[in-house]
Amino acid sequence: MSNDKNIKTPAIKDFQDSYNEGFRCIFYETNEKDHQFTVYLKNFNTENIKILKCSEGEGAQLKSYIDELS
Repeated sequence: MSNDKNIKTPAIKDFQDSYNEGFRCIFYETNEKDHQFTVYLKNFNTENIKILKCSEGEGAQLKSYIDELS
């Protein structure tokens, strides 16, 4: 299972890039209609908002990654 942590999906890579730019996750959800995982990010220094969307499968991996940061 430790190998799974080394796998970087495009969604995790996008999240890491945003995190390095100062964005933090303020909310995430899975849309039941289109099964898209959505992450809402905010940079509290600039007050900018960013939204990342990915598939439900990628979202499960991204959710685990985000939860590990908390």
